[in-house]
Amino acid sequence: MSQLTRSTVLITGGASGIGYLLGQHLINQHIGHLVIWDINQSMLDTAVSTLRQSGVHVSGNNLDNTYNAQIDATLATTEADQISLDIV
Repeated sequence: MSQLTRSTVLITGGASGIGYLLGQHLINQHIGHLVIWDINQSMLDTAVSTLRQSGVHVSGNNLDNTYNAQIDATLATTEADQISLDIV
């Protein structure tokens, strides 16, 4: 088993491109939870829906991570939802 097994991993920009491909790869490494942050809500919704078909818990947050206030608010929501990030 991989060191990633059952880890909770956050990928910023994970709804498309390299971020999406990384998410697929991590799911194949048997992570426990994939958290995706992305600025594009439509692509985020599609990515979360598609990646959930693997059976891994996938959640997504829409934000622009160039704004610290949005990052802080999203991290607060993540903590409130009792999601502990292992890898960012």
